[in-house]
Amino acid sequence: NRSGEEFGVYTVTGTGGYTAKELLRFDVTSLPKTAKVSAASLQITVDTWVTSPLQLCYLSSAWSYSDPALGWTYRAAGFPWSKPGLSSADCVGGATFSSGALKGNGDQTLILPLSAAQVQAWIASSATNQGIFIDNTLTGKVIKIYTSKASATAKRPRLSVTYTP
Repeated sequence: NRSGEEFGVYTVTGTGGYTAKELLRFDVTSLPKTAKVSAASLQITVDTWVTSPLQLCYLSSAWSYSDPALGWTYRAAGFPWSKPGLSSADCVGGATFSSGALKGNGDQTLILPLSAAQVQAWIASSATNQGIFIDNTLTGKVIKIYTSKASATAKRPRLSVTYTP
């Protein structure tokens, strides 16, 4: 379901169990290609009662939100992820970073510093802007992330970029 207010990052075990992960990308084409990025951050609002941190990475593998094949196995029709459900091989340099511990008290807003160099690359070339992969590596621990469809606009993901033209 790509139309909801919240998407989750979690693994449910047992009969009918499943795992959910997030992909997030921002359109940065309104920023000048010559922009010199000095700082960037990602603001997301999560709904959770657990304290486990989120794991994130900058995606290197191209994917298409509008492609009906996008999902657990494929990033677009005929183009599989490195393994079902993505892996660090789909991340820039195979590197991940953490949100730090969550409060575990319902809705909370996180402001996560991003690599200025990575955001600079997104601005310079749209081919490098594959966004961010968000994962919860703990089984049975549900973390929901508000999406761009959230009725409360303050809960929608937000990219902040500080730059000079």
